[in-house]
Amino acid sequence: MVHPHSTLVVTINGSGFAIELVYLLLFLIYSDRKKRLQVLLIMLAEFVFIAVLALLVLTLTHSIKLRSAIVGSICIFGCFLMYASPLSIMVPNGMGLVLGIAQLVLYAAFYKSTKQQIAARQSKVELGLADAAVSADSKKIRSEPPNRAGGI
Repeated sequence: MVHPHSTLVVTINGSGFAIELVYLLLFLIYSDRKKRLQVLLIMLAEFVFIAVLALLVLTLTHSIKLRSAIVGSICIFGCFLMYASPLSIMVPNGMGLVLGIAQLVLYAAFYKSTKQQIAARQSKVELGLADAAVSADSKKIRSEPPNRAGGI
């Protein structure tokens, strides 16, 4: 409807839709009631958004180029939102380059502090075990009755 002769795009997106639908159904079957309700509300909001978008694009734009540009831009924006959270490079090239550089800069900035935090945690754990052993030994010593000289 948006762009004629796009069988490959429809096939790939249809396959992705089917896989996501199976995933969502499994989640809905095995999740608790509160999470199930949250996911259903999000799905409802997405369906309403898609329906309004389709209605507006099909009724207000009459050229295939403009329809493709509008729907494509919205899809790229959605893809960017989905993949930007983990700073993935799977977004179209320009944004992927920016996000990849940001990810490498963050890694370089926090690399040394992360190593220091891990070393500090390991030293605390080792210290904690030694303190626990000393404290356990002192409790054993305190809990034993005093040795009486000349007694039984």
